[in-house]
Amino acid sequence: MDLLSDFVTERLRSLPEGSLRRADLDGLLVTERILGPLGAALQATRFIALATHPALREDSDRIDDAEEALDDSVAADDPRVARGRRAARLRMRSAGRHRGVRPQ
Repeated sequence: MDLLSDFVTERLRSLPEGSLRRADLDGLLVTERILGPLGAALQATRFIALATHPALREDSDRIDDAEEALDDSVAADDPRVARGRRAARLRMRSAGRHRGVRPQ
């Protein structure tokens, strides 16, 4: 944390030692270099919430793992993408009918 500005470091001071991950600190450092101390302080708020609420951290990790597992090799114009979108729209319309919502 010695490389971060005093403004950002002060936001993190109340956290127990070791509660922030190395990747979180690296991200704060990059954010501060690009967006300045205010941008990094805003991002620090997220990391403080994750560090102090284990359930949020677990959810965040689960989402990160799911994002990493996504298949980026499928192009946006792949026919499978269009089929998936159509199927999702049909499911949404069907769910709306069951709730008495009329499609627009």
